[in-house]
Amino acid sequence: MWLDTKHIIVLSLEMSQPAPKVTKKQHWMSDNTLALIEVRRKLKASGLDSREHLDKYNQLSRLIQTNCRSDKNDHLNNICSEIQHHVNITQPKDAFDKIKYITRKFKPRSWAVCDSNNNLNTNID
Repeated sequence: MWLDTKHIIVLSLEMSQPAPKVTKKQHWMSDNTLALIEVRRKLKASGLDSREHLDKYNQLSRLIQTNCRSDKNDHLNNICSEIQHHVNITQPKDAFDKIKYITRKFKPRSWAVCDSNNNLNTNID
């Protein structure tokens, strides 16, 4: 009885709310770069059948790459200026937090996968 009710509620919730749109972007990318990425995506979707379309696609790819490098460099420069500001007004905690943000290594989160009975699922099938 409860599982049927739960299934109906979950199903109605999924039907009433659209799936959130996921945009693949970094937080430091500018709107100009994202617009270029969208233009390149539309060009690729229309087909790269002619030589001029392929050249345009390659040109956009190069431009996007240079813009991404510039955007990331600007982002890091802004963080460095914030660090300098925190050091000048003697806020060491904020300065060290920003330094840790720049120098940290990526550590993926590890989540335990449980089944419907809350048993730890360790089998990889």
